[in-house]
Amino acid sequence: MTSTVTMMAALALGAGSETRAPMSIAVLGGLSVSTVLSLLVVPAFYVVADRMKSRLGAKLGKKPDSESGTPTHGPHTDEPRPATHG
Repeated sequence: MTSTVTMMAALALGAGSETRAPMSIAVLGGLSVSTVLSLLVVPAFYVVADRMKSRLGAKLGKKPDSESGTPTHGPHTDEPRPATHG
């Protein structure tokens, strides 16, 4: 809803909207940048930080955290995998 009203103000539709257009452009820019940061940059940072943590742990000889979601090589248990039918 905020985006729709702000876009209408940015397009200078209606009486007196030319005075509100600069503020609406700034709000739209802020919404766009914050959306990109939230959806792309922050998750990418967490992936990089987790990889660095795993590499540092490997250099220090520590086992990876089971909670961190860091993939480990091989199955977690020594049990055989169930046979697939198909």
